[in-house]
Amino acid sequence: MGDEDRSDSGWDLQAQKVRALGMLAGGIAHDFNNLLQAMVSSLELARRDTVPDSAADRHLVDAMQSAERASELAGRLLAFTRERGGDTRVVDLGKDVSSLAPVLRRMVPTNVKFEVALKETGLTIEVHPSALEQVLLNLVTNARDAVSNDGTVTIWADSVDLRRGRWVRVAVSDDGMGMTPEISERALEPFFTTKEVGKGTGLGLAIVQDVVARAGGSVRITSAPNEGTTVEVLFPMSDRSVEPKTIEIEPVVEAAGARILVVDDEPTIRNTIQAALEAEGYIVETARNGGHALAVWRKMQTKPSLLLTDVAMPELDGVELARLLQKKQPGLRVLLMSGYGDRVLARYGESPDAVGLLDKPFRLATVLRRVAESLAD
Repeated sequence: MGDEDRSDSGWDLQAQKVRALGMLAGGIAHDFNNLLQAMVSSLELARRDTVPDSAADRHLVDAMQSAERASELAGRLLAFTRERGGDTRVVDLGKDVSSLAPVLRRMVPTNVKFEVALKETGLTIEVHPSALEQVLLNLVTNARDAVSNDGTVTIWADSVDLRRGRWVRVAVSDDGMGMTPEISERALEPFFTTKEVGKGTGLGLAIVQDVVARAGGSVRITSAPNEGTTVEVLFPMSDRSVEPKTIEIEPVVEAAGARILVVDDEPTIRNTIQAALEAEGYIVETARNGGHALAVWRKMQTKPSLLLTDVAMPELDGVELARLLQKKQPGLRVLLMSGYGDRVLARYGESPDAVGLLDKPFRLATVLRRVAESLAD
């Protein structure tokens, strides 16, 4: 890469294009996630009424797996719009790469050679939690798809001095088919792909570009036909120390007849969650939106212990509803349901008390666990 300092204008323009398309994609993905949530929850309830491993049960399992694959696509779309600015942590890139290497190895066919070459230690960067994992997963997926049966995929990392300062460089290289200059220039564009229809979404490298840009870095692709491809990612090196991880002990939780107010403007989601909670012995009241929830709450002689509410609703959204009810009922626990996790909690305020988040789409088993944990806190 050398010591020359690249112009930032190209990276800024590309990041702007990613965010503009991300706004559109995010809106579509949000509605898509709501539909998937209704489908997954309904399929889960339907399985309770079927004989395990029967033909009907297997068909339901197949449908659930298809819905979960669809949710992965929605998650990639939403990755464009999730705020990653303030919620960062210092990580040792080398240690994170090493811990993720077994997972990455399983993504590559056994007849493809997989190598990890960490050329330096102490490569610290500041990124949003899981951002580095997202980058590496996407880069290795692209490299895997490009190599032949006896090819090689390599991850390497080092530091580099540029006029803008000291940077950490992590790269994924392959000896696959490579790309022409014309394709390389477009490779970071959202939805651009050379794969067959149904074989790729064209979001992998665009998401890498977006994640890295949010962390203050940049991406460079070096490739040529039949000479393989190297994608280099630059992160600003951090002078902060890595924070030690703490081990959290899972609380002992019991599902014991607590009263819960469930709010969602999608009837199927609302009804399936109610059915799952009532089957566990909870007392459930439901509301179709924020305004209706306030009316239901006023009429409740015994107030709820927990508010389980969607965020994106007409008129009064879930965040405002939670704020209002917590003022009226101090101590009320809240679980927000949304596909925009980071953005939602940022709107609520710094370190909100008694507030948790369920990322859509989720399984009913996850709802039951998180409800029990919230009530046990």
